[in-house]
Amino acid sequence: MTAPAVSEDRQRDTPSRATSALRPQWRIGTKLILLTVPIIAAISLLAAFAVYERNKASLQEKLSQRAKSLHTQIMADRGYYAKVIVPRLIEMGGTIGVDYKKVHGRFPLPATFVREVSEITASHKNGYQANLISPWAINKDKGLKDQFQKDAFNYLTLNPAGQFVRIDTVEGRTVMRVLMADLASAQSCVDCHNGHADSPRRDFKLNDLMGGLEIVMPIDQYIQESRRELALTLAGGAGMSVLVLFIVAFSTRRTVSEPLASLSGKMEEFVGQRPYAPGQAATRLSGDEVVHITSAFEQMKAVIGSQQQELREANQLLEQRVIERTAELRRTTEEKERIGSELRIASDIQRSILPRIFPPFPERDDFELYAETIPAREMGGDFYDFFLIDEDRLGLVIADVSGKGVPAAIFMAVSRTMLKATAMQAVTPDECLQQVNNLLCPDNDSAMFVTVFYAILNTRTGELEYSNAGHNLPYLLSAQGSVAMLDNPGGMALGVVQDNPYTVRRIRLRPGEGLFLYTDGVTEAMDTHGNLFSDARLRQLLQRIQSGTPNELIRETVGEVRRYAAGEPQADDITLLALRYLELRTGVRKGKPEVVTVHLRNDLAELEHLSRAVASFGEKRQWAENVVASINLALDELITNIISYGYEDHGPHEIVLRMSVQDGELTAELEDDGKAFNPLQAPEPDLTKPIEERPIGGLGIHLARKVMDRVEYRRELGKNLLVMKKRISA
Repeated sequence: MTAPAVSEDRQRDTPSRATSALRPQWRIGTKLILLTVPIIAAISLLAAFAVYERNKASLQEKLSQRAKSLHTQIMADRGYYAKVIVPRLIEMGGTIGVDYKKVHGRFPLPATFVREVSEITASHKNGYQANLISPWAINKDKGLKDQFQKDAFNYLTLNPAGQFVRIDTVEGRTVMRVLMADLASAQSCVDCHNGHADSPRRDFKLNDLMGGLEIVMPIDQYIQESRRELALTLAGGAGMSVLVLFIVAFSTRRTVSEPLASLSGKMEEFVGQRPYAPGQAATRLSGDEVVHITSAFEQMKAVIGSQQQELREANQLLEQRVIERTAELRRTTEEKERIGSELRIASDIQRSILPRIFPPFPERDDFELYAETIPAREMGGDFYDFFLIDEDRLGLVIADVSGKGVPAAIFMAVSRTMLKATAMQAVTPDECLQQVNNLLCPDNDSAMFVTVFYAILNTRTGELEYSNAGHNLPYLLSAQGSVAMLDNPGGMALGVVQDNPYTVRRIRLRPGEGLFLYTDGVTEAMDTHGNLFSDARLRQLLQRIQSGTPNELIRETVGEVRRYAAGEPQADDITLLALRYLELRTGVRKGKPEVVTVHLRNDLAELEHLSRAVASFGEKRQWAENVVASINLALDELITNIISYGYEDHGPHEIVLRMSVQDGELTAELEDDGKAFNPLQAPEPDLTKPIEERPIGGLGIHLARKVMDRVEYRRELGKNLLVMKKRISA
C-alpha cells in the first residue's frame, strides 16, 4: 500500500461524478497508512540512534570508571611497595635499583615494579595495557611519545586529580586511552628521582606530579555489540512498521472506511439522491470518504432546513396544545383539590357527629362504655351511637352501611339521625327498627341498605332488650369468664323491604358482665395470604381479654387486628363498642381509675375542643387553675407539633388523648399514627435566644418535661405513644 489506491467506484447517475471517478483518489485508510508508517519508521530510527548513543556514553562512563579502579589499584600497590617494602629492605641492608636482576641483594625500584607488572598484563594479549610515562623519565623509553600523551600531561599539570580520556586506534584496534596522575606519594620515590644520576629533574617534593599512569582498554568489541544492537533495533522498528501497517490497514477498513462508507450511504439516502443498501455503500464511493461526507452534509442542509421549519411549526402547535392541556390540568387539579378539601371537611363533620369524649357520662358509675371507629377511606359507612333515653335506660347502636365513600357516608348520617330520633320516642328496639326501615325504603333509588344492632339496657335492673337488622351479633362477656354470642332474633337490613317485621329478645346482665359490639371490618380483615381474621379468632381473643375495661377491650382488639393484617391495606371500616355493666350507683370502682378519652382530628381547630376537655377534667377533680392551665399548655404544644409536622400526607388522621387519675397521680397518654418520632431525643431549646432565631419545634416536649414528673415514649403497632405522669396535690 505504498502507491495511491485507485477507486473502483464509478458513479453512473451524473456526468460530474463519472468524470471525477476517472482520477486516482486517496482513501482514508491509504492516507492513514502513508502517514503512520513513516512516523513509526522515524520513531524507530530515532529510538535506535538514541539507544546507540546512550550505550556509547554508558560504555565510556563504565570504562572510565574501570580505568580509575585500575589506576587506584596499581597506585595503591606501588605506594605500599614504596612506603613499606622499600624502607624495610633498606633496614635489612638491601638496596634498590634498575639492575636488580644483576646484583645480588638488590630489589627493583617502585617504577620498575609498576612497569614490569604492566608488561605482564600486556602479555595476556587481551588489549589491556598500563604504562608509567613522564616528561622527566629516567628511562628514556617512558618519555612522552605521541600527541595524546602530550595533551594528557598538559591537562594533568592543571588538574592533577583529573582523568584525561580519548578514543584512539592502537595496533589496528579501537581503544580507550586514559591518563591519570602519578604523584610522589612516598619520600623514597622523591629521593630516588632527585638523587639519580640520569634524572632530568632533581627538585621533586612529596605529592608533586612526577608522571602519569596510562591505561589502554580495547572497546572495539563493545562497539561491535552496540552496532549489533542498533541493527536489531532497526530490524525491530521495520518489523513494527510492517505490523502497524497491517493493523492500520485492517482496522481502518473495519473501524473507519466501512463505517464512513455506511454513513455516507445513509446520508445520501436521507437526501434522496439514491437508494441505499449497506452491502453496496463501500463499493459505490468515488473517493475520499470525508470529502464525500462533507458534500453530503452540504446537500443535507436544505433537507434539514425544511425539516426544521416543519418542526418549528409543529412545535408552535404543540406549545399551544401544551398551554391548553396545562390549563385543563390546572382546572382538573383545582377541582380535585376542592373535592379533596370538601371530602376532608365532610369527613370531619361525619366524625364529629359521633360521640368522641369518654367516659360520655362521667356522673354515672353504673356502667362503663367505650367506642371507636377506624374508617378505611376519608369517609366511612360504619357508625356507633349511645344515648340515655331516660334516667334508667341506655340506648346502644352499632351499624354498617353498604358501599363506601360519600354515598355511604350520607346514607349513614341519615340512618343515624332517623334511628336516634325514633329511639328517643321510648319505643322498643323492634318498633324502632321497623319505623326506621319504613322511612329509608321509599325513594331509595341507590338501593343502599344498613345493618343495625340496637339494644336498650335498663341500668337499674340490668335487663337488655335488643333487635337485629342483619348485623353481626355481639358477644356477651359473663362474670364467670365465658364468652358467648347473643341469640339471633332475625331481621333484614334496613332499607331493603318495606314493612319488614323485626323481633326483640331479652336477657339480664349481671354486675360485671359486658357486651362487645363490632362490624365485619374486624372479622374480615385479611393477612398477606388472604386469610380472614374470622369470628373464631375474635372469640379466642375476647376469651383472653374479657376481664378488661371497655377501653382495654377495644384497644387490645384493634392492636390484634392490625398485627394480623400488617402489610395489607385496610379493606373495610372497623367499628367497635364495648359496655361493662356495674352495680347500680355503688360509687367509683376501687383499683380501676376512670379514664377520659378525647378523640381529636389532625386539625388545629380541634385545640379548642382539647382545652374544654382538659378544663372539664380538672374542674371535676377540683384542681387549681394554674395546674389545669399548665397541663393544657403542654398538651396544646405537643398536639400542635403532631398536627403540623407528624403527617406526610394531607389525609384525615386521629389523635387520641387518654387521661386518668389514680392515687393522686395524673396519667396522660397521647397516641397518634404519624411518622415515627421520639420527642425525648430532641435537643433542649435555647430560651435565651430571640424567638426569630430559635429553630422550629422543641417547645412542646420542653413544656411537658417542665410540667410533668415523668415522660416516656414508645412506638407500638405503627403508632407513637407518649405517656406523661404528674403528681397532683390535694
